[in-house]
Amino acid sequence: MSVGGAGGGMSDRLRIIVLVVAVVVGLGVAAIPLVASLNGGGGTAPTASTTSAAVGGDTTDAADTDDAASDPVDPVGTRYSVADPVACPTGTTTPSQDAELSGVTLPCLTDGGSVGETDLAGALAGKPTLVNVWAWWCQPCRAELSVLQEAAEKHPEWNIVGVHADGQGQAGADLLQDLDVRLASFQDSDGALAAAAELPSVIPLSVIYRADGTRVALHPGEITSVAELEEIMSDAV
Repeated sequence: MSVGGAGGGMSDRLRIIVLVVAVVVGLGVAAIPLVASLNGGGGTAPTASTTSAAVGGDTTDAADTDDAASDPVDPVGTRYSVADPVACPTGTTTPSQDAELSGVTLPCLTDGGSVGETDLAGALAGKPTLVNVWAWWCQPCRAELSVLQEAAEKHPEWNIVGVHADGQGQAGADLLQDLDVRLASFQDSDGALAAAAELPSVIPLSVIYRADGTRVALHPGEITSVAELEEIMSDAV
């Protein structure tokens, strides 16, 4: 075999190897966009939908109720920031010995809790009374609070008061301010009212009392008009 022939054969093989390598590299580069498009998916991930939780037959944002359940309860003596204080009733007579709310003591949320805790039976004695249980996270309560304020202004001969039944009193005070509602309300952080009156787990609800503090009726659910409230109060007058 001649040296020239061997060198020519080696050169041919080298050219073939270089050509094969170039083809492989070219195919790899061309495939990069295809692989990227397959991995990218071509769309955005779906977002979580809003869910609701039933509270007294109505729905509220589940995130709100979860936050309310996980937040700590206000300790006794908590003061609240209130831009436009509203005093709670103080009573005009002595309640009956059978008054349902005797021994239930709550601070007045709408005066910022400035006077400490008040005995509800004594504070409400002397006038027919509607006690409305509400909470800052309750959607139907928002419209109802305005109705209650209107009725309270129309009927000063009655006590129409709220009880904010949630451990976060400041959230309740903030809601009243946001709604521009000036309804005297007590703060019940630990369910004292519900326990004493054996109330169902429904919000909103209203309890109607005679002037001596004995119960007349229980109205679960939202009160939607002053006329409806007047009808509810008719048996207590």
